[in-house]
Amino acid sequence: MLEVAGYLMFNRGADVGEAATTAAAAAAYPVVPALYGVLALRERLAPHQVAGVVGVLAGMVLLSLG
Repeated sequence: MLEVAGYLMFNRGADVGEAATTAAAAAAYPVVPALYGVLALRERLAPHQVAGVVGVLAGMVLLSLG
């Protein structure tokens, strides 16, 4: 059910916003389960996972500014 909601939100974003911004937000999907693991399951991220999350978030900020 949540997967269907994700597809609907992606399609809505593609209709309303720019395709590049929507694609960048969709590419940031791996950050969601990583943060869920940290916040809800109290897991620890490995250094390369932290670097990945920071890189994805930094890329999204740069795209939104640019």
